[in-house]
Amino acid sequence: MNLLNYILKEKEINKIDILKFFKDNKNPSDNTIHSYAEKIGINKHKFKEMIYELVTEYAEFIFHNNIDESKVDKAELAKGIKIELEHTTNKDIAKKNSLDHLSEISDYYTRLIKMEKEAEK
Repeated sequence: MNLLNYILKEKEINKIDILKFFKDNKNPSDNTIHSYAEKIGINKHKFKEMIYELVTEYAEFIFHNNIDESKVDKAELAKGIKIELEHTTNKDIAKKNSLDHLSEISDYYTRLIKMEKEAEK
């Protein structure tokens, strides 16, 4: 593979591809990661860098503006987590999204539920 094709191939893989790899390969070994990188034609070290970048972004998302859970209504947070789980299977992300919304509007999910019920009429 010439250098231009190599560079183009590396640009083709995106974060969704990496997430799909991990969805299909729970707790993969280094050999599994290296084999996958070889299969898709990307340098194994570059692929690991991309994985680390993605993990860093996830960590920044989870810990950025981390709202103190004790400062929001527990019932409202429970509603929020349930609703946010419609968009993700990750409870940490659902909770983070709920806390972000509740930090701006303390009864966000009560209002959302009311709005959705009115829209159904």
